[in-house]
Amino acid sequence: MNGKDKNHHPFVFPFTTCEKCSDVVKHHRTTGNTGKKSLAWWLPLQPASFAINAFVVVALVVVAFTAVNADYVAARAFLLSVAGFEALHAFSHHTHIETRPRLQVTLVHFAIYVVTASFVLAVIELSGDSSVSSPGVVALVVVVAIDVMVFFTVGDIWTVITGLVVASTAFASQSHKIPHETVMPLFGAFAACTALFVALIYNEKLNCDRMLEWNREFPFHAMPETVSVVALAFLAAAIVSWQDRAYPSSSI
Repeated sequence: MNGKDKNHHPFVFPFTTCEKCSDVVKHHRTTGNTGKKSLAWWLPLQPASFAINAFVVVALVVVAFTAVNADYVAARAFLLSVAGFEALHAFSHHTHIETRPRLQVTLVHFAIYVVTASFVLAVIELSGDSSVSSPGVVALVVVVAIDVMVFFTVGDIWTVITGLVVASTAFASQSHKIPHETVMPLFGAFAACTALFVALIYNEKLNCDRMLEWNREFPFHAMPETVSVVALAFLAAAIVSWQDRAYPSSSI
């Protein structure tokens, strides 16, 4: 959070997320002796949000390599792609590239496309069904076109929403392949957490300044980040549960 009035400035990730940057880290990155500058560049600007996302990266990598059988490459690759997305997310809370303010949000946003594509491949692998729905493809093309248009014209928090719409459309196009009694409830819990995440991000846009007036040192952005941890736990559980259901002998 850079201290600007968010009611008059757009939501630009990560600069306007509602966690005050560490004054100590900012100070030592720009002043002081060489040793302190070097140390400061190892420390995150937004420590709470960085720590949460770094934890998610490690957890997803561990799950991918311990709970997903190596024979199921796409399922493992999907969890690793989410870990990669979270690594970009974590870095954005570690360091703000002020000279190119759109770079980080662009990388994080379009990493959603990599995650979405890897999800579709994981579904095909776990279901054994490679069929393609023509209406699903048309719908996906339409929402991708809308997402790209919104990203490069409207921007703001709407890019978060349209990016999630792309992922949701891809999920909907594959949902008939997902076991509804066992695995689908876990995906449903993931979707519910994601909706709460979006609501909390929108609250940041509207009320960040007021929240910081109440307590400037509290990392409010850690609240949606924590919800995202729960969401991704459900997502990982869904993939592992589906693998165990589809291939019982593959459980580790």
